[in-house]
Amino acid sequence: MTLIEKIDKLKFSLSNTEEKIIIIVEGKHDKKQLEKLGFTCNILMISGHSLLSFINKINHFAPSRVIILTDFDKAGEEKASQLTSLLQKNRIKIDYFFRKKFHAVFNVNKIEEINYVTKFFEHDYHGSIGLIHNKIFWRQRAKSPKTRTRKSR
Repeated sequence: MTLIEKIDKLKFSLSNTEEKIIIIVEGKHDKKQLEKLGFTCNILMISGHSLLSFINKINHFAPSRVIILTDFDKAGEEKASQLTSLLQKNRIKIDYFFRKKFHAVFNVNKIEEINYVTKFFEHDYHGSIGLIHNKIFWRQRAKSPKTRTRKSR
C-alpha cells in the first residue's frame, strides 16, 4: 500500500462516520500540517489554554470521540497522558487506535515533521492529492509540441 493510500485510509476512517470527532494537537504548525493533508474534522490546539479550560472547550463541542495527536516525544506523551486522564474523568471517549495508526504511517516524533510528506504533495484543481513529480511530468507531456505528420502528396 502506498503512502497516499495509507493517508486516504486514515482520512476515510474519520470522514466515513456520522460521529462528531475532534483531533487535539499541540500547536498551530501541527494543525496546519494536518489541514494540508486534508483532514477536515475539528482540529483543536492545546497551546494557549490551561488543560482545564481546554477540557471545558471540548465539552462544549460534545464530541462522540477525541483523537489525541500530541507529539510522540517524551513531552508529547506526557501531555497525551494528562489529557487522557482528564478526558476520561469527563467521560469523553478517546480513540487510541487512530494515534497508533497515525504514528505507524508517518513514523515521526513530532506532528509538524509530516511536512516531509506535505511538501511533496499538492492539491490539484480537482481537490485530489498527488505527487508533485507526477503532476509536473504530466504537465510537461501535455505542453510538449505535437509531432508533425507528413502531408501525403
